[in-house]
Amino acid sequence: MALVINDRVKETSTTTGTSTITLSGASSDFETFVSQVGAGNTTFYSMVNTGQSEFEVGLGTVNAGVTLTITVVDPGGGNKYYVDGSLQTSINLAEGVVYTFNMDNASNASHPLKLSTTSDGTHNSGTSYNTGVVYKLDGSVVTESAYVSGFAAATTRRLELTVAAAAPTLYTYCSSHPGMGFELTTTGSGTLARTTVISSTNSDSAVNFSSGTKDVFCTVPAKKFVGPGMDATSFVVTHSSTISEEQTMDSGVLAGPVTITATQTITGTLVIV
Repeated sequence: MALVINDRVKETSTTTGTSTITLSGASSDFETFVSQVGAGNTTFYSMVNTGQSEFEVGLGTVNAGVTLTITVVDPGGGNKYYVDGSLQTSINLAEGVVYTFNMDNASNASHPLKLSTTSDGTHNSGTSYNTGVVYKLDGSVVTESAYVSGFAAATTRRLELTVAAAAPTLYTYCSSHPGMGFELTTTGSGTLARTTVISSTNSDSAVNFSSGTKDVFCTVPAKKFVGPGMDATSFVVTHSSTISEEQTMDSGVLAGPVTITATQTITGTLVIV
């Protein structure tokens, strides 16, 4: 994994809340994070919800694995699967990303979650979908049938899905009870995990983004930039640079070539690459 910053990287997203960002494709005349940063690498990003006074700047990881915490709640009219505490009708997935459905919560005990290309799965004449699917109970990989039969007694329960290229629209469903699931679309171009938030409209914490289309793009945060005469806290310098004035810095990364002609006082860790 490497820190990569590149030009003309900008995509849109309809992600809400504080979860991992699902990227919806490059804006006109721009490139995607996957193509210019690379899967598994980190980059600095900015996410802006235009018209909603919401922005966030941080360090993100491209196409990191995503964990979805599942609980079962009856909001009225019958049990439903909730995702990360919210009732969802549809979630957008990205090709090549591993999604882990975590069903450890006791509310799931009698509701083994499975996938199908048919809404409500076997309750609607469909079959289970197993492309890229791994079933796990108590940390061990098990067969589909063992997953269902041993689900209630297990302490940890996982369904892992690696989204295939050109995967069809999928649906979650409970193998025992109808009407509980939600849709999984696969139009995303990648994901960006919000590893570290640097600044934001939420007092520099993760923003609980509201609905709407957001712009997500590569940036160099002000707090990570160093120039002559600046007292830097952690920063990054890329490409050919010269540091010619004395300064004190907490920590940072110099990716060069970088020429240092003045005294630099390092109070943390400096990485030179």
